[in-house]
Amino acid sequence: MSTPDSSSSAASRGLVGILREFATADPRSLGLFRIIFGVFLLVDLYRRLPDYIFFYTNEGMLPNHGALFRPMSAHLFSIYHPFSTRGEVLFAFALTALVYLAYLVGYQTRLCQGLVLLLVTSLHSRNILLENGGDVVANLLALWTFFLPLGRRFSVDALLASFRQEQEHGPGDLQDRERLFVDRRPVVSLAFAAIVLNLVVIYYFNTVHKDGLPWREGSSVHYVLWTDRLVNPLGVWLRQWIPPFCIQVMTMGTLVIESSIVLLLLSPFFLRSCRRVAAFLVIALHCGFQTVGHYGLFSFVMMLHGVLLLGPEDWDALARRMRQRLPRRVLYYDSSCGVCHLLARFLRRLDHLGQIQIRRNDNSGELPPGVTGDEARHTLLVTDPSGARIWRRAGAVAQILRALPYGIYLARWMELPGLRLLLDAAYDTLAAQRHRVSEFLGLGACGWPRPLLERKVVPPEALRPPLLGPWGVYAREGLVLMCIVALGSQVIAENRKVPRAIKFPQPPVLAAIAQYPRFFQGWSMFAPIPPNDDGKVVVDAVTVDGRHIDPLAGGGPVDFELPPLGESMLMTQFWYEFHDRIRREVNARYREYFQRWLMNWHLIEGRPANDRIVSFKVHWVWRPTQPPYERRREPTRQALFMEWSDPDKPPAPPASALPRSLRFPQLPAPPMPSP
Repeated sequence: MSTPDSSSSAASRGLVGILREFATADPRSLGLFRIIFGVFLLVDLYRRLPDYIFFYTNEGMLPNHGALFRPMSAHLFSIYHPFSTRGEVLFAFALTALVYLAYLVGYQTRLCQGLVLLLVTSLHSRNILLENGGDVVANLLALWTFFLPLGRRFSVDALLASFRQEQEHGPGDLQDRERLFVDRRPVVSLAFAAIVLNLVVIYYFNTVHKDGLPWREGSSVHYVLWTDRLVNPLGVWLRQWIPPFCIQVMTMGTLVIESSIVLLLLSPFFLRSCRRVAAFLVIALHCGFQTVGHYGLFSFVMMLHGVLLLGPEDWDALARRMRQRLPRRVLYYDSSCGVCHLLARFLRRLDHLGQIQIRRNDNSGELPPGVTGDEARHTLLVTDPSGARIWRRAGAVAQILRALPYGIYLARWMELPGLRLLLDAAYDTLAAQRHRVSEFLGLGACGWPRPLLERKVVPPEALRPPLLGPWGVYAREGLVLMCIVALGSQVIAENRKVPRAIKFPQPPVLAAIAQYPRFFQGWSMFAPIPPNDDGKVVVDAVTVDGRHIDPLAGGGPVDFELPPLGESMLMTQFWYEFHDRIRREVNARYREYFQRWLMNWHLIEGRPANDRIVSFKVHWVWRPTQPPYERRREPTRQALFMEWSDPDKPPAPPASALPRSLRFPQLPAPPMPSP
């Protein structure tokens, strides 16, 4: 295993060595990334459920035919477009969750990586009004990691491969840890270099595009903190106490950190150390963002890059620290039970640090003092290395977990007094049936076959032959290179700071490769100036019995006021994006579907007949953000951008009907939203 850590080791190999090191990832980092990214995808899917009817079904503000026949982008594709009703959308989400879960645990990882790429890009393309920079970064990570072996470590696939690679047929085979194959081979791929370069592009253009006056005078953080739709309650409280000089320091510090990340990632010297510092800065920067604000999942997906930048030295240092902190334990198990032996094989593979010694329980000479052979045959025993302390049944299981990395969090729950009694009872029930279960699974229950089978070790390369041999590697790297070229053309097309000398019309083929899956590269977060106004959409709807309600507020009273000085807007990212974009004229052609939703609101929400809406006016209610060093709120302003009335009050049309009383001019496709 190669573990370069210094500039001298890279420089001694010349330019090729530096480039190879730049494109090298640790398989443990890839495995940990897969787990965290899988959790991220499940959370992203879960947070769409509360409002899935409004955003993803034909009853909502953008039915399938509206997205397809009035596309928001010149290049649009989503496998979710065929799902129209509530049941169909929930079914599609359930299948998506199953794929994400299989991806998270690493089962059929290669297949799941391709499905995740298809699903995550399709989900973000179904309703582009909700898209933000976090969605685009998630799409990009799904793309680049598709070409990397994410299932090589910390996965079900790796566990099954290890079972096939080494088949221990007796208790003695479990003692030899040296021959247990653990895949630590570094991963060298152009795809990992593309991840690092894409991160450089993100921070470089986010830095150079911040050239507006608030950034130059050091007041940008003030505008961010005083934009109610972007700040959480903690940020609302903190912004009232932050002195002006701290605002300037935080503004300049943001620019320094973002530019430092670029320099660290491009440094050819002390590459591993520079990446370690860059990972820390990325995580620290976005932890700061998320502490005081809410920007969807943008900060979380950016912090995932820090996991990918971990090198072998970081993992080795973590292993040394864990060995010092984790207890050592001795496990005595029933070697005549097939299920028990299978679990012991499983435990051997989980215990990468070698903290647990596994022994058979049928040798009275090896049993701890005070334990009889009959007790050992019927009870799981765990001791400390000296044998002075003994744990039994569920307590023994908890001690095994304590000896495994991060198992202490589950062990603490198991050791709660009330739960401990229940787990002991469950253990006794399972232990009494262990031989019957072993026979049912064909694992043997009355001792292992005699003579014992010879230990079988299969070379790992025989278990995982490379697809199509070396030609498969060349094809994979060729696809990565094609994606780099396509996304490089997108960088040139989208970013205004690209020198005019290298600006060129984007070839249609490259535009299609980059834009169909939403692999955009226009990076200008809070640039050239941060948001300097606040607002929301307010619907003043009149019901059939004359009441004024706001369907966007759940049918509550109409409120034209924005939050006072000490409150935030408490609006989720999806609703913020909808409020902000539906009021813009570039999206006026989609208001017809919003009008249909308002007209049928009482039916969609299952409200009584007297809640039927017969007229409404839709306002954009906003106010400018107050200048720095002032605590006086600007007055609230209103702008009417949509209205409808039905003087004859006919019966409300069915949800499938498209009302024609409101017409908007056909506008060209809106530009792709910038992250």
